[in-house]
Amino acid sequence: MKQIAPKIYAQALYQAIQVSEDLDLILKKFAQMLYEHNQLSKFNLVIKEFKKIYNHKQNLVEVDVESVFPLTEKEKLEVVDMVKIVSSAENITIREKIKKNNIGGLKIYFDDVVIDGTIMKKLQTIKNNFKK
Repeated sequence: MKQIAPKIYAQALYQAIQVSEDLDLILKKFAQMLYEHNQLSKFNLVIKEFKKIYNHKQNLVEVDVESVFPLTEKEKLEVVDMVKIVSSAENITIREKIKKNNIGGLKIYFDDVVIDGTIMKKLQTIKNNFKK
C-alpha cells in the first residue's frame, strides 16, 4: 500500500473540520482511519503539519525566543515587529524559553526560520572569519 505523507493527512483533516461542526466525530473518524491504514505512528507529524496549515490560514505565527533572561515588553514588541516584516503575518504569539547556558542575545524560531542573534553565534562568525 502506498504511504501517504503527513502533510496530506493534515490537509484532509483541516478541510474536514472546515465543512463540519461535529469536531469530536471528525477526530474520532480521523484517528480510526489512521489506525485502519496502520499510520498511527505518523500522528505527531500529522498534528505538526496541521498546526502549520491552521496557522497559515489564520495568518498566525508562533515564535519561540531563547534568551538568558525574560524579555522586556519593548523587546517582545521588537521581536513581533521583526517577525511581521519577515513573515507578513498579522497575529504573532511569543513563547519564551530561558536558556541559562547562552551568553547573551536572542535565538528566534518560527515556521522554518531560525534567526540566531546570540553572542556565541557572533563569536563563532568572528572565529570563522579569522580562519579565512
